Amino acid sequence: MSEGVSVIDLMQKAKELSGNYENVVLSVINDHVIRISLMNAAPTPVFDREPSSRMQ
Repeated sequence: MSEGVSVIDLMQKAKELSGNYENVVLSVINDHVIRISLMNAAPTPVFDREPSSRMQ
């Protein structure tokens, strides 16, 4: 392997995730981010709406 390169055990990282939603950074390479996510339930959406914008 090249210097500075490491192997990431994705199965082990996946087993470490818990809960309904988790998003973890595995590595940052230049301007790229590599993540692993767990999504068992849809996250609760957060909207910043003005009351007057609601449809009636």
